[in-house]
Amino acid sequence: MSTDLLILSTGANPLLYSRQTIRYLQNHPERHTFSFSIAGRSIEKLESLVAEFSLLGDAGVLIVDVVLNTVGPYWLYSSPVVAACTRNGVHHVDVNGETHWIKYHETATKTGSIIIPSCGLESVSSDIVTFLGHKTTLRSRDPQQLVGVPVDHPKALYTLRIPHTKELSARGGSWNEIRLPMLATDHFKYEEFHPTPNRAKALFMSLFVVFSGTILPIIIYSPNVQFVHLLRQLYPDLAKDRKTNIHKGFIDIVNIISSDDGTRHAKMTFKAKSDGYALSATMLSECALSLLHPETLPEMARHGGVLTPATACGEAIVKRLNATGTFEVESHLLKEHREEIRKTI
Repeated sequence: MSTDLLILSTGANPLLYSRQTIRYLQNHPERHTFSFSIAGRSIEKLESLVAEFSLLGDAGVLIVDVVLNTVGPYWLYSSPVVAACTRNGVHHVDVNGETHWIKYHETATKTGSIIIPSCGLESVSSDIVTFLGHKTTLRSRDPQQLVGVPVDHPKALYTLRIPHTKELSARGGSWNEIRLPMLATDHFKYEEFHPTPNRAKALFMSLFVVFSGTILPIIIYSPNVQFVHLLRQLYPDLAKDRKTNIHKGFIDIVNIISSDDGTRHAKMTFKAKSDGYALSATMLSECALSLLHPETLPEMARHGGVLTPATACGEAIVKRLNATGTFEVESHLLKEHREEIRKTI
C-alpha cells in the first residue's frame, strides 16, 4: 500500500495540529491529485480521527513520499522517525521549534531525503521574507553583499536603522546551523524585532519574552504543578472561547532589507488572518505538497538535506501560500529616498 502523504498524529499536543492538518488536506483544491494517510501510537485516538473525518480505516505497511510529523515533543518522540526517513529517502516536514534537536543532514544528503523542520508559524514567515529579500534586492548581485542588523549578542533593546523611528524589543529568531545556505555568510545577519512605541514597553516586552521562553516552560511541565488543570479551573470556557475567536488571530510581518552599499532597499510583507494552529497546519501542508512536485523545487533542494522551508521549496511555497487566499505575501523594491523607507513600517 502506498500514499503520497503520511500524517503522524496523537502527540502530546491534544491532536490540534493533527486535526487542523487533516481538515485542511481533506478540503484542499488539489485533493484529487494526492493521497494521504494517518498513523500514530494510539489506536483509540486514530480510530477517533478516522470516525471524525470519515477516513478509510485500513491498516497496513505504507510506502510514503512525505511524512508530516505533528508529534511532539520532537526530541522525545521523533528522532527515530526522522532517522528512518533519511535512511530511506523519504521527505519529512514538521512544526517543531526545538532547534537543538534538528539533525541528520549528512545522511539526508546521501539518500536525497529533504528534511524541513519548523514548518509552522514561528519560522516559515521569517524564512520566506528573508528569501524574498535576497531575491528582490540582489537578484543580480553576489549573495555575500547582504547585510542586516549587526548583533553579536542578544540585547533587551534595539534601534532599527531603517526606519530608525521606533524602539524595538528583541524576539529570538535564528536558524543556527541550518540558515539559508545562500545567505549563510559573514556579511549577512538576521534578527527579529517587535516594534513598540517607547523604551519602557520595549523593555517590558523583552523581559516577557525571556520569562515565557525560560521560566514559564519550567512551570508548565513541572510534575509538581498541575498547570493545565489550574488553567481549566481558572478559565472553564477557554476551549469554547478559542473556537469562538479562532478567526480573530492574525500575523502581520514587515521586513526591510538593504544592500551593504546602501543603494538598494526592499520591503517584504507577510500577512494572514486565522488561528495560529490553522496557519501552521496550512504552512506544513503546503510545504509537504511542494515536495510532491520536485520539478518546482530549487536545484539545491533536489540533493536533499536538512533545509529551511524557503531553501527547500523556493518560490513554490510563496505561490502556494498566496493561492490559499489566507496569506498575502509580497515583495518590492523601495526608492532610494530615505523618507519612503521610513514610512514602510
